[in-house]
Amino acid sequence: MKQETKVGAVIILGTLILAIAIIILSGVRVFENGYEVHITFNDVQGLLKQAKVQVAGVNIGYVKNITLDGEKAKVTVWLDSDVKIHKNTNVYIFSSGIIGVKFIQLTPGTINEGILKDGDTVVGIDPISIDKMLDKTQMAVNSLMTSLRSVTEDVGIKSTIKNLNKFSNDLTIISKEIK
Repeated sequence: MKQETKVGAVIILGTLILAIAIIILSGVRVFENGYEVHITFNDVQGLLKQAKVQVAGVNIGYVKNITLDGEKAKVTVWLDSDVKIHKNTNVYIFSSGIIGVKFIQLTPGTINEGILKDGDTVVGIDPISIDKMLDKTQMAVNSLMTSLRSVTEDVGIKSTIKNLNKFSNDLTIISKEIK
């Protein structure tokens, strides 16, 4: 074999190995059997591409793409071909802990509904925003503080608290005298 042929074969083999490594490392799934489903959300709250898609805690796919479709987020997921999800599935975005990685959780749906096919779209259930939850908690605490202030500023309550304090002091004095 000529020297040029050997060099050419090594270059072709090296390029082929490099291309395969790039494809594997970039997360492109070339030989997978499955189908795409689109899910719309008002807010995906930090969900990332390549996030897991699960049913009952079992990985069945991944998030392929996230785009903006009008004012809604459109999440394209890739599901394994052997997994059958019904059209009335519930789709949630969950987090694996307080600051954990986000993933999509599906319910399989019910048998009396049709099966999702490649390209179908379902509407997801928006995740609860921690910011909104904290705002509502702050509003509840402020309302409670206002109520407590109005109760403690009531003259009748102040008088009752003052009488209870005096009664407690009198009991302390009496108990010391008895000893």
